[in-house]
Amino acid sequence: MAGDAAELGTADWRDAADEARGMLRIATGWQLEAARWRQVQDVLAGIEGAATAADTESLWHELARLGQFGQFRIGTRLGDAPKEPEKEPAPEEIRERINVLIYTLGPEDGQVPGGQDPDRSHGTSAR
Repeated sequence: MAGDAAELGTADWRDAADEARGMLRIATGWQLEAARWRQVQDVLAGIEGAATAADTESLWHELARLGQFGQFRIGTRLGDAPKEPEKEPAPEEIRERINVLIYTLGPEDGQVPGGQDPDRSHGTSAR
């Protein structure tokens, strides 16, 4: 599962993980060039590493990188028709990796993986 439960229980981590889950779900609907999807795979690897280490700062950094793909625009002069590169939906392997990452980032209800209360995740279990 994702990194240390004590780190996963912090408000900063929960905020970053919530944002990551939302951005990842949005990314599954993007239409990008094949080369850009390959770049997204590199970002997904970074998100996976941040989640494994429960590294909030790295997760925010990778989310900023991911966000750049969703804001891609082609500049044209007024009156020129844009020359759109051929775009495609997320390949199956990327959609599957995103689904795994969403699960890895933990549940959305403020609980750490395993159902523990984040405020009690420092070695005690709820009874």
